[in-house]
Amino acid sequence: MRQKEKEEKRENKKKKQEQQQKIYNTLSEEEKLKLRELSFQKKLAIIKENEDLKKRLEEGYNSGLRIVFDCSFDYVMSQKQVGSVCNQLQYSYAFNKSLQNTLQIHITSLGDARVGKVFNERQGWDQWKIYRHQNHFIDIFTKSEIVYLTPESDCVLRELSKDEVYIIGAFVDRNQHKGITHQKCQELGLRTARLPLEEHIKLEASKVLTINHVFEILGKVYNGQSWKDAVTSSVPMRKGVYQGDDNNNNNNNDDNSNTHEDDNSNDNEDTNSNEK
Repeated sequence: MRQKEKEEKRENKKKKQEQQQKIYNTLSEEEKLKLRELSFQKKLAIIKENEDLKKRLEEGYNSGLRIVFDCSFDYVMSQKQVGSVCNQLQYSYAFNKSLQNTLQIHITSLGDARVGKVFNERQGWDQWKIYRHQNHFIDIFTKSEIVYLTPESDCVLRELSKDEVYIIGAFVDRNQHKGITHQKCQELGLRTARLPLEEHIKLEASKVLTINHVFEILGKVYNGQSWKDAVTSSVPMRKGVYQGDDNNNNNNNDDNSNTHEDDNSNDNEDTNSNEK
């Protein structure tokens, strides 16, 4: 079946090229020259865009704000959920490429995670400008610089600092393991924080964000947006979001904090998980 599809694509491409050549042959020499010049300018623009992207990714890779996707909770997910996590990580990397100031991305615990195995089967994974670690993040960074994003935290993240490493739990669990990351942080003696969601919005529907939505919020704030703008522009409107009153907030920390329930935004499968 795949071979047949490839043959059809090749045949369609050939027909398209033949049609373009016929049209080209009807043009005058002056028109052909203008067309070649236009094509050349487009190619130059693409080359410039690619060079700019490469430069921005390199700068983020070397000195950007450090964001870690923790894949150490692989055991709580089904194979389908592992695929959902991979999709969310792809969305995150694609968003990072769109930023003027890109983030420094780390994916940890790949040695024991199915995420790495799934990605190894996906085209382009080896070209991502990121840090891949087989080990747990606790073996890579010092405790003093680690801040784990978890909705159960009493500490609200107000500012981002390059002196800190922000950890996002990369797993999907349909809220069956609520509080698992916070409990783990307490056992390891790690600092935690939650995003300032309830300070700016209320989620009428599912009170969770996906991994890529958390990453998007961090990326926007790192690039100069306010928390309010970053939060309200990143959370899908279908969740029934409205702007909260900064002076009259709901103090229920469970509401509006990123947890880890499935979410289908951005065409994710049944994804979820955010600042777990």
